[in-house]
Amino acid sequence: MSPKTWSNWITEAARYKPSKADLAAARNALIRSLEDPAALSQAVSPATLPASGPANGLTPGEARRSLNLIGRLEELWQDCLMVRKHAIKHNDQSGEEIKLLKAFCQSINMRNGIIGNVLAALEKLWNMQKMQDFHDAVIDEVRKESPECAARIVARMTRLAAASGVQDEGARV
Repeated sequence: MSPKTWSNWITEAARYKPSKADLAAARNALIRSLEDPAALSQAVSPATLPASGPANGLTPGEARRSLNLIGRLEELWQDCLMVRKHAIKHNDQSGEEIKLLKAFCQSINMRNGIIGNVLAALEKLWNMQKMQDFHDAVIDEVRKESPECAARIVARMTRLAAASGVQDEGARV
């Protein structure tokens, strides 16, 4: 382990100043653990291993909204433009000139990567839309022939989606 890492750990630990009540509670836990070793793990475990929130309560829609993909891509795009702005200089005679070639090329590569990611996401969204349109068209054709059969198919597909963890909330792309 590097001395710098150790020093950082010590510095971080020194920032926390326990209160007198915390110290008294720790002393009591240690005294109780002499008689019952399990008491120490019960007292220390909640402090060192916080329980995470239940992941099953997060819906796919909430997960997508929390990602804010478009906002993050916009932020990355602005970062690329800042790198570009830093890499060029403005002259009255010739307009823009490259000041830092490596940074300028990096900004081009980063912007190209972002555009590629956006196009890939748009292609996936377009494919999802086409798949949903086809699904709806198939159900409509079955419904024209037999509304009862279409209702049974939709009910079975809904059960299958719920069983496989793919919830159709009625939202369309």
